[in-house]
Amino acid sequence: MHHPNRLATRRTVAALRAGGRLESADDGVVGLAMSTAELLDAAIADPDEKAYAVAALGRLHLAALVALSGKVPADADVGLAEVIAALSTPMGYPAQPAP
Repeated sequence: MHHPNRLATRRTVAALRAGGRLESADDGVVGLAMSTAELLDAAIADPDEKAYAVAALGRLHLAALVALSGKVPADADVGLAEVIAALSTPMGYPAQPAP
């Protein structure tokens, strides 16, 4: 199984540590980010996993990365949020109208 999210998260943690942006007090968030990366990679690799479950894990992992990096997503991420929301809607449910 490939582990792209786990590897990317390890690189992110290493870069943040090298830049002095992480302290030992951040270990809990680092652990959470690594765990969500593992879960996301496993879900993506499982052909029986539902798209909305993968999307939910993607949102959880993104939230962990935001907490880790301290970067708040910009308004430009609205399009990504719409795609994730669409993937999160179980098949057969009507789409929600845009606000």
